[in-house]
Amino acid sequence: SIQRAVDNADVGERIRINAGTYAQHVNVYKEVTIYAPNGATITNTSEISAESAFRLDADAEVSGLTLTDWTWGIGSGGSSSDWTVSDLTIVNSYQAITAYESEGNWKVEDTIIRDARRDGIEIQLSSGDLTIRNTTITNVSDGINAGRFSGEVRISSVKIEDASWHS
Repeated sequence: SIQRAVDNADVGERIRINAGTYAQHVNVYKEVTIYAPNGATITNTSEISAESAFRLDADAEVSGLTLTDWTWGIGSGGSSSDWTVSDLTIVNSYQAITAYESEGNWKVEDTIIRDARRDGIEIQLSSGDLTIRNTTITNVSDGINAGRFSGEVRISSVKIEDASWHS
């Protein structure tokens, strides 16, 4: 499993995910790079009790994946880590990426977010330096929800379509 690979990895190691579909949650608690050069899907099923495809609690990188049917595709709320996600597609989530009450510098690059019932990216009550670039967010309630945030936010080449915020 991907989690077993993270558990057995040394700090700084690169974990390659082969193409295919995986039904599992991954808790990333050490500095590793997880990548799928030929694409792979991490999907939620009724047998999984976790709410996020990836829980990021470390200075990690995740790329090349499609994350489907999760409450959070990427969850890092409450963490103080610096992380990067790139070349992701996150589909059918509540919030595609959440960093609620987090500290740290993080990046979202070259990512597609579709069909989030709430936020494409949520950074409420957080601090750090953030970069969001080359990202498309479609069919969401809020594209980027960033209330009560301190730090520098760099947003470039981000397209938000079909966002319909409601109170």
